Amino acid sequence: MMKNRIGLYIFLFITAALFAFSSCVDILHSPQDLLDNLGRSGNSGGFGGFGAPAWINVQQASQTEYRIQWGSVQEVEYYVIERSPPPEPEPSAQQSVAFTLFAQPVMSNIQLQQTNNEDWGEIGRIPGNTPNPSFIDNTTKPGVEYLYRISAYSSKYGSSGSTVTPLPVTLKEIFVTMGASKYAYIEADANDNGVYPVKISWNKPSDDIVVFFEIQRSDGSGFSPIAELDLTAPIDLVDELYYFIDDYESAQVGKKYHYRVCFLNNSKDILSSSDDTGWGALTHERYMIEYNKVMNTALGRLTYMYKTPDTSKIGSETKNGGIGGTIYYKASLVSLGLGGAEILIQLTNYCDFHIEGDPSKDAYFILNGNSDTKSSMAAAGNMRGTMTVTGMYPGTVVYGTVWSTTVNANAGVTIGGGKANGGNYVVTPQGFPDKKVPWNLNGQHEPNGTFMAYSGYNASDKGHLPWFNW
Repeated sequence: MMKNRIGLYIFLFITAALFAFSSCVDILHSPQDLLDNLGRSGNSGGFGGFGAPAWINVQQASQTEYRIQWGSVQEVEYYVIERSPPPEPEPSAQQSVAFTLFAQPVMSNIQLQQTNNEDWGEIGRIPGNTPNPSFIDNTTKPGVEYLYRISAYSSKYGSSGSTVTPLPVTLKEIFVTMGASKYAYIEADANDNGVYPVKISWNKPSDDIVVFFEIQRSDGSGFSPIAELDLTAPIDLVDELYYFIDDYESAQVGKKYHYRVCFLNNSKDILSSSDDTGWGALTHERYMIEYNKVMNTALGRLTYMYKTPDTSKIGSETKNGGIGGTIYYKASLVSLGLGGAEILIQLTNYCDFHIEGDPSKDAYFILNGNSDTKSSMAAAGNMRGTMTVTGMYPGTVVYGTVWSTTVNANAGVTIGGGKANGGNYVVTPQGFPDKKVPWNLNGQHEPNGTFMAYSGYNASDKGHLPWFNW
């Protein structure tokens, strides 16, 4: 009897314990959750099968960057990427051109490590639905050893443990020179937009594993390959660098492009150089078109020169440029008008447009110099002056060197009937020989409409310059 009673007590105790345990489990996870966890594989840590990534891969990506890749985790909402030592609060920009070539991938099985180590710091998060998850760490420095770890998070299961690199990685220094030409004359034809090609130059890293060069270009929306060359690529005998000419038919005037060179081995592992900004020079004619866009807006800011009658044009004024600088105007009679009139126009650091129309970028054309006119009572004469251009396309524009009240074909742009009617500008983009450009560009047109290539053109002025019509 006693034995039966003891057996009954033991049975009731075990039953109650199992019921209590089942109730606690049900509070935390439903039976379906438990079945799901039992059926999940490929991860460890966390609850059931939810845990840290099964592997982590760290390799050099560029001169100061590591690419971290890891295995996907089921039902993860986001991944947390951490590094030891953590980034500095305000990391300085890395300007070195030294970088590691093809650091060997660091593969790791799951290694769990507590996340309360004060030497670790979060460097980023990646959404859980990212295919083939990876992250670029661009806050590294040469000569510093780094460890990385990845953890997964889910609101359903919480935070997993961390998958950690088994060994630290360190940037190895190999010096590479890479550059892209800027407004330089390249011995090739300009495209239909009047833009010359860009020359990209680089040297081969000393590591013999490099067998291919991939040239990439970006217009601001990400890099894309434009050429792949092997070790037989042309070498400039002057600077002893490999080079590639980007004859980009769609290159736009006033547009800067970014270039970089990727170094590839037979496995197509990629290590990128730093990038450099490059843009092609302009033909002389296109240069004059772009120059006049600024000159015309400058003249349009004046008021005296558009007054009527002509005697009201006498006087002086100074106006500010849209971005900076000034334009100065002064008109006066010569010998009480018997000798005609003189108009002095002087620009000082004058600029109206930003590069690509972006206020965060530098000024497009900056003008310094004179664009002066002297005309007779018959409204005939010449222009005189030189304008020095800085900004995106440095160079000079010469209106003429002889100031005459007679039409002199050798004096530059000529005046007749109160408007420009002949002669040439002398246009010299920096690095180019000078060239005479006709005052009307031989009837050429801009892509967006008729262009009148002479100083003083104003759309409301029907093509006439504001010279004195005596």
